[in-house]
Amino acid sequence: MSEEIKSARQAKLEILKLYEEDPEGWHIFLGRDKKGYYNTSVVHRSDFWLIKEEAINPYEAVGYALKTTLQKDPELADEISFGLRPLQGRVEEVDAVLRAMLEQKPLPPSKITSPYVAEGPYIISTRLASLAPSQSELERRLSAELDRLVEKRYSYLRRIYG
Repeated sequence: MSEEIKSARQAKLEILKLYEEDPEGWHIFLGRDKKGYYNTSVVHRSDFWLIKEEAINPYEAVGYALKTTLQKDPELADEISFGLRPLQGRVEEVDAVLRAMLEQKPLPPSKITSPYVAEGPYIISTRLASLAPSQSELERRLSAELDRLVEKRYSYLRRIYG
């Protein structure tokens, strides 16, 4: 079990590498916490990443992440898993394209040759489900680290204009 805090960017690179090796069985949950930070929970089998970020401008976010191991696999098997799926056929036939897309297994980026790719699904919630027993503690740790970073390097984000 690794609960070392690392940058959100490092965690995303690790997730991308693992997705490239095994693109099936991923689930991504998105939301925001009380402070307005972006929360992303990523589940792949028994691996669980919690990513907390703050947008510092429209093109960049900073944040931290933790990875832990779930004690038991979450009951997400019936859900459509997250993934990259190439779109085949004429885009004008939306229903047929969507049906065909959802029937496909997710592929790693290196295996996609189609000019069009669908990414998702993302599960968006105002309140993220607790997927790990220690999730609230992990969120507190990440929030405290992100508070320190934002206050130190991006304090202008906390100031009121006027």
